[in-house]
Order: sequence, then structure tokens, then C-alpha cells
Amino acid sequence: MSAEAAQLANEVAKESLLGTFGINWKLLIAQLINFSVVLFVMWKWVYTPLLKLIEDRQKKIEQGIRDAEASARSRSESERQAETAILAARKEAQRQASRRAGRQNRRRRPPEIGRRERQGRQGSQERDRRPGRRRRGKSPGGNDD
Repeated sequence: MSAEAAQLANEVAKESLLGTFGINWKLLIAQLINFSVVLFVMWKWVYTPLLKLIEDRQKKIEQGIRDAEASARSRSESERQAETAILAARKEAQRQASRRAGRQNRRRRPPEIGRRERQGRQGSQERDRRPGRRRRGKSPGGNDD
């Protein structure tokens, strides 16, 4: 009898529990069906396309990031090549400038060196003017100046 009483008490408690909270089980089943229909519609025509849109956007962003990294690498490589070319051009310009300066220095001699050479030439000209001596390579009786 005690088992039957406990079972009866559980059934009354169940009925009274739904009744206590004011839940109508027919209305609850109808709401569950409506929720399932709305959930299916949202899943099929809203959630799935929205997920696809988000996924496509993420792919575009990732591709943009990869492209930006590639262009940054390319730009840095181009800058390195440009720096190398500029350094080579500067070295070439310095080399040419030093050549020009060397040529100009050979053309222009300091006054002291020029005086010494003139004095040396004048002495050799005086020696060449002495009677009985001729300059080499000059014709006899030619102009010595």
C-alpha cells in the first residue's frame, strides 16, 4: 500500500506542479512546434547564408593580408635593390670624379714644380745654345725657339 500511495503522490505532484506554475500542456506542445518551425526557417534561410557571408568575408580578409605581406616583401626587396643601385652609382661617380681630379692635377702643377722645370729647361736651353752643339731631332739651321 505504501508503494501505491507513493506513486499516487508522485502523479498528483506532477499534475499539481504544472498546475502550480500555470502551464497548459496543450499550449506547451503548440509552442514547441511553433518554435521548431521558426528555428528551421531561421536556420535554413538566415543562419546558413549569414555563415556563408561571414566565411567569404574572412577569406577575402585573409587574402588581403597575404597580398599585403607579399607587396611589403616586394617593396622591401625593391628598396634594397634601389639602395644597391644608388650605392653603385655613387661609387662610380666618385671614381669618375677622382679620375677627373687626377687629370686636372696632372695638367695643373704647383708653381714650385713649374719653376723648377722652367729653370731646368732654361739651363738646358742655354747648354744647347752653346756653339758647336745641336739639338737632336732639329734640322740644322732651324729655329730653336
